[in-house]
Amino acid sequence: MEGRVRDDPWDSVSLAFTNPQLDDEFWRHRVVQTLCRYDLMIYLYGVLHWASLFLTLRPPPDTPVYVWVLAYPVLMFLELAAVCSSFHRLKQYVEWRTCIVAVIRVCAILVTSITLYAPPGKTPLAAMARLLSQTPVAASVIFGCGLQLPFRLHVAVQFLSCTVAMLFVPSYVKAWELQGEALAGACRSVGGTVDWALRALVWVGPAEAGEEGLRDRCSCCLVMYFLQWVVGFVAPSAFIYCVESYSRKDYIFEHGRLTRKERRTVRRAWRRAVPSAMLCAVIGAVTLWELLKATSMPAS
Repeated sequence: MEGRVRDDPWDSVSLAFTNPQLDDEFWRHRVVQTLCRYDLMIYLYGVLHWASLFLTLRPPPDTPVYVWVLAYPVLMFLELAAVCSSFHRLKQYVEWRTCIVAVIRVCAILVTSITLYAPPGKTPLAAMARLLSQTPVAASVIFGCGLQLPFRLHVAVQFLSCTVAMLFVPSYVKAWELQGEALAGACRSVGGTVDWALRALVWVGPAEAGEEGLRDRCSCCLVMYFLQWVVGFVAPSAFIYCVESYSRKDYIFEHGRLTRKERRTVRRAWRRAVPSAMLCAVIGAVTLWELLKATSMPAS
């Protein structure tokens, strides 16, 4: 590997090494040595999780019974097949892992979007807990961070998953609003808290509770969109960026014969990656919140 590390060991956006051969070697090594074990744990967790939901939950009123009967068993079958493949056909699994992981991640969000939405609680704390745990937000975090892909592919797959989840938000929010003003009030309180926290974080405008400004808006939709994109997309992407850049640094150090100057260059690239990811996550969250507030329509 001597001579393969230049001034910029990897692209600052995609994290791909400037040397394509080195990039392929790194990712194959990481899959075999680390990610296959993580995959196995997430697959087994998924099988147990989907089985428990299938046995304990009732299908939502608007979901056809055949969708409920097929969705969870099909997803469990896909994950069991992935488990068997990772055990008995590791070489083939490594070759096809990107496609397998992408399909399972998108299918998990699709099934969750169709079957798992639960109405938020009637207090702000209960509403936030429900919106994070019993919607596709939780699945986006668990499968997005657990079944890791190269960062450039992770962004595409995670974006597709969140887009799929967003298609189901309006119908569920409409069903929530039929359950009374308490739910809308709880979402409004969550939205006001988010608005205050983000404004205080970046010192944009007065750091006053934003609940009053959200009273005439579709606050449940606004909050759900924000949580899905920020918690389900921005946060996992920042996490994957930091983890992958650290793994690339370690790989270069372990498998390369580097000069002292080259080691400093790699360390400097890693040190830039973490604050850059955090800064982009904060800017993305604030920008997304302001755009959602600007485009949200008054409730009829």
